[in-house]
Amino acid sequence: MSKEKGNVTILVLVMAIVILLGTASMIGFVFRDINFTKIDEENLKALSFAEAGIADFQYRLKMQMDNNQELPATGYSQQLVENEVVEGSYSVSYQPINDGDEVIGYDVTSIGIDSSQRQRTIRASLYFRGTLPFDIYDYIYSDASMNYGDITASNTRIVGPFFTNGNLNLSGGVSFLDGPLYVNGDIILGGNSSIGEASNPIDLYLGGVFEDRNGQEIDPLNTGGLANVHISNFSDVLVELPMLVIDDAYIQGLTDKKEIDGDLSITDNNISVNNVSVDNLGNYLFFDENEILNINGNIVVNGNVNIGIKEKAPNSIYYKGNGKIIVTGDSSIIVYYQLVTANAFPQESLMMLLSMSDIFLDFGKSEGSPDAEVVAISNNNLNIEENVILIGSFIAGHIDIDNNSQIYYVEGIREYLPQDIPQSQIMLEHEIIIANWQEIRNQ
Repeated sequence: MSKEKGNVTILVLVMAIVILLGTASMIGFVFRDINFTKIDEENLKALSFAEAGIADFQYRLKMQMDNNQELPATGYSQQLVENEVVEGSYSVSYQPINDGDEVIGYDVTSIGIDSSQRQRTIRASLYFRGTLPFDIYDYIYSDASMNYGDITASNTRIVGPFFTNGNLNLSGGVSFLDGPLYVNGDIILGGNSSIGEASNPIDLYLGGVFEDRNGQEIDPLNTGGLANVHISNFSDVLVELPMLVIDDAYIQGLTDKKEIDGDLSITDNNISVNNVSVDNLGNYLFFDENEILNINGNIVVNGNVNIGIKEKAPNSIYYKGNGKIIVTGDSSIIVYYQLVTANAFPQESLMMLLSMSDIFLDFGKSEGSPDAEVVAISNNNLNIEENVILIGSFIAGHIDIDNNSQIYYVEGIREYLPQDIPQSQIMLEHEIIIANWQEIRNQ
């Protein structure tokens, strides 16, 4: 009997120890959660204080504009006090943004520090009214969601800055490299899609939410170990960059132009209008003795344009010169042949394809890489077939790209474009515009 009592006593002791250990663990978890909550609160305070620094500089800049008050020296600090208790501080440094001899704004960095010495840092650019430099030609641009927000095509690559006023559904497998990446809508990340690389993280500007395909939100600067997201700086402050418009008013304003009534076809050392061969379109378009297509000025086509013949692809057309082929109305441009320069692109030769409606880049599995060295702009759709490699600048109301295709933006291409290109302007409503707002990692 005493033996049974001893066993019961041991069992009770074991159970008591288990309960005590469990209780201690629970208390530990509770205190850990409290500590995490405290850290989150401190981080949020530090971010708020950094934002207060940007707002303070904006106010001081406004006072300088209105009342000629001098700005404080860069690196100034301000404590934040509540009920005579110092809650934290911010430190603001800045430098002017110059356009020639004119100061058009300031690059500002604000470091917020809470009472526990946690830090968050914000960098922003503040521009005076009418001086915000935002040029559509600085981006691969799709006004609407690429692929209309449906799953983007597999194994596609966008290399260069990209801008859309819509969404990006990246569940199909697309890589965005060499940003910045501007998305006014949402980003859905899935499949093997990626943003940036470990060796080359990019800046992300996002107006909506960033989430995986299960609806789980992603923190751009703390991705939780996602191997396919590499972001150096993040901002949720964007502008809506409107799509440019190719219309009758634009064409009427062109001076150096040749108008064609009917369809234009450019094939193997041959130019035809309405299926009738012509030697040339004056100095605007002709093949020289080396079978190189020469293009100059503005060629306005009131009909469809076919460059190459699908049944004869793959084949190539080499061009030189600087000119535009512009299609009016509901007509389209279709390219089947490899279309590349005979010399340096874009420094020596640059062809622009402009359409009031659509452009189709097919190439029929062309012989070369790249398939095209051009600037292509369409009011509506820019359809890019699979296995296509493009170099240049590409702007459309909607870009629809197929599998295994690649687009490479040429940095600095803007300086080689002619003066008479269609423009896109941002209407500014405030005297001081905050742009390029981004949180940066503390060193």
